[in-house]
Amino acid sequence: MITALDAETITVSTSAVKLTASKLTHPNVNKVIMYIEGSLRYWSSGLAPTSSTGMILVDELVQFDLPEASELKMIRSGGSDAKVHVQYCQERNA
Repeated sequence: MITALDAETITVSTSAVKLTASKLTHPNVNKVIMYIEGSLRYWSSGLAPTSSTGMILVDELVQFDLPEASELKMIRSGGSDAKVHVQYCQERNA
């Protein structure tokens, strides 16, 4: 069972950005669900992506466990900013 604890929308532009640290450190957050609106590149290893390097996501729904989400860095890919709709969640075994 997944319970959403917090949410935000992040605009991803020409500089690499991370998720909001204070939301990631909520004591019960262990999963992040994101819908990417547009096109972006990311690394979940802590490296900074560029507009031409990194894993690419285009209009997709993705999930990350907390360790990956904490290291996630994103940058837009293409000529338009991307919007990332984020839910910070607690996943519990049923």
